[in-house]
Amino acid sequence: MRSVTGLDIGTGASAIYPLLGLTARPTWRFAATEIDTKSYGYAKKNLTSNHLDDRVQLFQTGVSDPLLPLDQLGLQNIDFIMCNPPFYDSWEDLEASESSKVTPKPTIFSGAATEIICPGGDAGFILRMIQESMTLGQRVQWYTSALGKFSSVRVIVDKLKEVGCQNWAVSVLRAGMRTKRWVIGWSWGDRRPREDVARGEGLGPWLLPSRTEWVIKTVEKDTATVAKKIDELMQGLDLKWKWEESHMAGVALARENVWSRAARRKKKQQQQQQTGITEEKPSSGVNREGDTDGNGELEKVALGVKITVKTDSVEVRWLRGNDRVVHESFYGIISSAVREVG
Repeated sequence: MRSVTGLDIGTGASAIYPLLGLTARPTWRFAATEIDTKSYGYAKKNLTSNHLDDRVQLFQTGVSDPLLPLDQLGLQNIDFIMCNPPFYDSWEDLEASESSKVTPKPTIFSGAATEIICPGGDAGFILRMIQESMTLGQRVQWYTSALGKFSSVRVIVDKLKEVGCQNWAVSVLRAGMRTKRWVIGWSWGDRRPREDVARGEGLGPWLLPSRTEWVIKTVEKDTATVAKKIDELMQGLDLKWKWEESHMAGVALARENVWSRAARRKKKQQQQQQTGITEEKPSSGVNREGDTDGNGELEKVALGVKITVKTDSVEVRWLRGNDRVVHESFYGIISSAVREVG
């Protein structure tokens, strides 16, 4: 299990999320911030009493400090940021929210004011996170946060679209029969999450990111023949292709769209001009493993896809890339190839 580093923004007096994460994942590490002095002191004691203070870097922030203080924490890159922000803009906002519910909660809010209220409520808080994330970019693989109001989800998704983010996820958490919370995540990288993670049920299509999984039915087709057809198609394209016969699955990595008619025609013309060869040959990149360059950095690609051949279907899973049109056009050639199999 690889080591993972996360940052919990506003960890609270219990530091509950680092505690849960580190208990479930022994190789993980956490950094955590807290603005309230009293809550910071309790969080420090809680981590020490659970013998986890050596795996959590606890940092007290001030009002004027960044919400995402990677530089102050000495962190160059981390895997994720998580946050459970203050949901309300004011005490009046909180009271209005409670009074509008059919069955108001009898709960007495005992958290620190900074845990419950901030300018702009949860939407205002996360808008600040988005702004800071634009500077940090891919130093963080995924930025995530909870939301207490459904109205805030639209605000955040609209902002992500406005600033050009192509890779986000939105889902719903149900705590009990009535209580709902929403979760938003975004990334400036090109690794795509699973569809069941990125596209929560019961949310309008305007909130959802692009699909990442497609299924092509092959009920009346021979599985081995379908697999062979796909393998031959991929080996004929100028991309990296790794096929695992035992798993009936392969991963394709392409630097650009090399499967369109125009791209294949251009390649053939170049080969004829340079070598006089009249037939296309598979790329030298075929069957090379991994998606990193020689220095271990994530290789830049236009598209990464996993294709799995099953007994009654072919699954196409979008792994990497930020261009939905490129992904859908690739799915189109796989779909056409499968249809050609008798």
